[in-house]
Formats: sequence, structure tokens, C-alpha cells
Amino acid sequence: LWARVAGRGSGGARMAEAFAAPPTRAPGPLLTAALALFFALQLALPLRRLAYPGETAWTEEGFRFAWQVMLVEKTGMVTFRVRDPASGREWLVDPEPRLSAMQAKQMAFQPDMILEMAQVIAREEAARGRAVEVRADAFVAYNGRPNARLIDPDVDLARERDTLAPKPWILPAPPRR
Repeated sequence: LWARVAGRGSGGARMAEAFAAPPTRAPGPLLTAALALFFALQLALPLRRLAYPGETAWTEEGFRFAWQVMLVEKTGMVTFRVRDPASGREWLVDPEPRLSAMQAKQMAFQPDMILEMAQVIAREEAARGRAVEVRADAFVAYNGRPNARLIDPDVDLARERDTLAPKPWILPAPPRR
């Protein structure tokens, strides 16, 4: 009996045949292309930060989904200066009443979110019949460095667009101590 189970007898050959794996086949071209695209994206997304000038951990351009994302500690504060060119009137807008505590905390040091908030303010004012300019006073402390201005205070963020191109209105990172 043992000889048959081990494959030396005629019964063992049948048993081995019964447990044999089905023949494998090569993956099709669609699966190969999908896997190649997946792995190319896994490499390309983290490396896109190399396409932007300056410290991407400061500007956050090409920063999300990057490998160094957990190496950064940032805190910030931002207020928005709104100006009505028709009347010359200028006032400050605190974004926090429009946001949750977590949204306000995150927005304060992320340039794309600051831009979005400035444009929300501009749209709110447009609904009131005012075409306004919106500028940000944004200061960020970054990896133990002292607070530094993040956004050019002279740029009207209501007129800027969020594109993949480098944003000249984001100021350079402060020097390391």
C-alpha cells in the first residue's frame, strides 16, 4: 500500500495525477500592461517632486504621495486680506469660522488649500456683488525653523489658478539654522 501512495505502484501514479496542478499560462498582454502601469506609477508619483524647484516639503508641490511625507513637521497661521478695488475698502477675513478645526489647521500650512480658501472668499464676495482681491498673510514654522512667510503677500490669490506648474507666489523656504 505504501508503495502505491509514494508513487511506485500503479495506484500512486493515479493519485499523483489527481493532485497535479493545472498547467499554467502566461499572463495576457492586458494584464502585463496594467501591472507595468501600476508599478510605473508607484515609482513616478514619489519622484515627481524632482520636477519642482526648491524644497518640496516647504512648497508641498509634488509632495503628496511622496516617500518623505512623514519627515516633515509644519504648523501655520493664516489670515486673508480682502480689498474691494471699486471702493478702496480693505478688511481681514478669518477663515476658521468656515472650516472645521482640522481643516483650519491643515489649510494654514498648505499653499494649495490657502489658494482654495482665498478663492472661496472671492466667490462669496462676488455673490454679494463685489469683485475683490484676496491676499494671504501666511506664516509657517517648518521642521524646527522659526516662523516664515509662506505666500507672497502682494499676490492676488483670487486671480491665481491651481495648476501643476511651479507656483511663483509660494516663497522659498527659510534657511536651515
